[in-house]
Amino acid sequence: MVIELRTEGKVLGSANENWLKVFMKVMQKLGHDEIIINPVADPSFLPLATQIYLKLEAFFGGTSKWQTVQSVLDHKKIDLIIDLTSTPVKNPNIKTLAPAFNGCLGQRGLIFALLENGNPEVSIFDVNTNEVLSAGKASLEAANATPGAMAAIYSRIPVLIEKALKSRSSKSLHSIKPVQAPSPKKLTKSAIKLAIKSIVRAVYERLCRVPYWHVGYRFADEAITKTMSLDGPVWRVLECPGNRFYADPVPVNWQGQYYLFFEDFEYTSKKGVISVVSFDENGNPKNPPQIALEEEWHLSYPFLFESKGEIFMIPEGSASGRIDIYKADNFPLGWKRHATLIENIEAADVTIYRQKDKLWLFAVTRNCEGGYSDTLSIFHADDLFGPWVPHTQNPVLIDPAKARPAGNMFEHDGKLFRPVQDCSTVYGGQIHIMEVTALDAGMFQQSVFTTLKAGKKWPGRKLHTLNCSGKLETIDGTIVRPRLLVLAKILGKIFKPK
Repeated sequence: MVIELRTEGKVLGSANENWLKVFMKVMQKLGHDEIIINPVADPSFLPLATQIYLKLEAFFGGTSKWQTVQSVLDHKKIDLIIDLTSTPVKNPNIKTLAPAFNGCLGQRGLIFALLENGNPEVSIFDVNTNEVLSAGKASLEAANATPGAMAAIYSRIPVLIEKALKSRSSKSLHSIKPVQAPSPKKLTKSAIKLAIKSIVRAVYERLCRVPYWHVGYRFADEAITKTMSLDGPVWRVLECPGNRFYADPVPVNWQGQYYLFFEDFEYTSKKGVISVVSFDENGNPKNPPQIALEEEWHLSYPFLFESKGEIFMIPEGSASGRIDIYKADNFPLGWKRHATLIENIEAADVTIYRQKDKLWLFAVTRNCEGGYSDTLSIFHADDLFGPWVPHTQNPVLIDPAKARPAGNMFEHDGKLFRPVQDCSTVYGGQIHIMEVTALDAGMFQQSVFTTLKAGKKWPGRKLHTLNCSGKLETIDGTIVRPRLLVLAKILGKIFKPK
């Protein structure tokens, strides 16, 4: 099959090269073995005011590099057109798909949608029928300024196109919005806000540890998986040295003893390891945290799973390019890589749920570019060590608000629930408890049951992980952590849970 990829005369800079590679990889996977890039000239690419804004943004630490993709369109029979321009052309003889960004088209439309609304919804529609075949949102937590956000969004277009080509049902794209540039007045206000925010951020990072996550724990008679509330016994904070932060707490009651595994991130090395503490009969840590597992790459989210009387760990190690499972040969400090569950995958926060005789593996995945929190993939197997089969609808979801796992799945009152991180406005901002209403090899559906946020019970800005094992419950979140120890102690008291 031959695909014509219509792009505008100017294409987003260095990061764009990566999403084009991803695009071609996805299309080849679907049997489209030839892609021809056709750059269509756009004489009025950006108004002067917008160009000035992007230059100001680059001055305050962003990236604003642009380049042109050079290609020649050969005279061949085209089977599919992917049109990324602001003026997609109907062709009744060739299936033509195009992305819309909150209804706006092309790179100008995406830039203006970003400046106007923040993070737009991306809809892939059939240009000939105006029907939306797939839709989703990208996570922008790793994006650097407007061009970085554009690259993150463009990197999700191939995945959405893959879903669109599988789609049978659709809804109508009711209207295509005219691409209106934000007024110079609005851009000026945005530039002033950007400058102030950048200065404040720079000062904040000089004075404080950024980010600073901390772990909360408590022992409760009534499980949080039943109350679905942060109310109850007061949360206690796991003490942490000033040169590191703790996050992603995973508790386990193993052979009558409570343990807490978590990400232990050291600022100097910029790498996480998995550490562990155990508790005495009064609920106090028996000892300072000890390193349980370390690799050459960053580790976090130490998911634990019991099987046939043995305990296994699947830490987040997306930099390795695979999903590895570790077995405890000297619990809790001795772990060895036991097997690789899935090869050639960039997956984070693997969470496994056992449903009768079937195992379900949930993880956020990405293809080398874009954010880490928007694309949910599911796999299933009859045995922990596989083979793991991809869900037929993978990725089942592209939504930073409802994709990324935030802890173990659980059942209550005959219903299945799944904690997720809401990363729609900021990474790990709050937790949605999703009710899973459909889960089989060809279907997945979920809906928000309730939402948990930082507040009086758990002060700070974010809430990012929720787990429990027996009576031990754990959460985490961020607070302001000054580098100066005296101020850190004062703010630690202010942010102490009550």
